[in-house]
Amino acid sequence: GAMSDILLSALENPIALLGTGLLGATDRRRLTDEIGEHLEIDPLLALAETAGLLLRDGRTLVPSLEGEIWLGDETPARWMRVARAFVRQLPPAGFSGSGTGVGWTPAPTWPTAYPADASWPNRAGALRAQGVAWGLLAADGSEPPWTLALRDGDDDAVAATLAAALPGEVDRIYLQNDLTAISPGPLRPALERRLRTLARRESHAQASTFRFNDSTIGGALGHGETAETILAFLGELSLTGLPQPREYLVRSSADRHGSIRVTGE
Repeated sequence: GAMSDILLSALENPIALLGTGLLGATDRRRLTDEIGEHLEIDPLLALAETAGLLLRDGRTLVPSLEGEIWLGDETPARWMRVARAFVRQLPPAGFSGSGTGVGWTPAPTWPTAYPADASWPNRAGALRAQGVAWGLLAADGSEPPWTLALRDGDDDAVAATLAAALPGEVDRIYLQNDLTAISPGPLRPALERRLRTLARRESHAQASTFRFNDSTIGGALGHGETAETILAFLGELSLTGLPQPREYLVRSSADRHGSIRVTGE
């Protein structure tokens, strides 16, 4: 979910980097507001680059075409793409006598995997942080069941094990008369992406709240939506029908949007 927030934010405004390649303070604050202060941004940005979801364009990070496609994938498929890209960076199983079996060496052995490379211990520390951020490692370095399945190369088993541990996703929301919407659980990714073009998310909780206003509807209209497509989408998504204030907001915003004309001398 946090990775999705980062990519959606980068679609609107590319992520600015300093000359050192590090994240600038202004965009760090912006992304922290998006994902919440309880999560670390740097491991997620590194994972997004590793998986090809974000690309460097000069001193900015921008979503790739694959990143835009990723936003519409189902959650297990999204997790799998990033996890597969991540583990390709790890020392292989049995490397330098550290660890046995398949996949990669155990996390405690990563810092000493390449003793001739002075930069490797820092790199190994960054990889560990990324593994924790993506749910491949627990904070103590142990591996959850879906990581063990990933070692065996059985994507179906990984997806099934991961899905069993995730909260169920929903495909319906409650539209309120106060121009908010409440999702009673994690909304399916493709639906959430479109909803967030129409409304501003106000909470990061499992039951998220979204708020509609003239600005958010106007932005959607500017990107090709019409009053009819917006109302049809909300009607299909809503568990509570289409409240009159919501329909009035959409139609009045569309009327104002359609009345704007730009002329030049």
